[in-house]
Amino acid sequence: SGSGVSTILGELESRLMRLCWDATAPLTAREIHERLRDDHPVSPLTSTTVLNRLVRKGFLSRGRVAGRLHF
Repeated sequence: SGSGVSTILGELESRLMRLCWDATAPLTAREIHERLRDDHPVSPLTSTTVLNRLVRKGFLSRGRVAGRLHF
């Protein structure tokens, strides 16, 4: 029993998607992780892996900005 995006995606995926939706500009994986870790303690590698999984699923896009990958 969940609501909204949580019914389709897991908890961590949902939190990451909300962070990306709330951002006013594309963010690096590090920037996203720094915003996430306050409410959801997880390793940077785990958050990056889930971000890449969301890209593969078609929920997020990823591109280079000033030589860094942004989501």
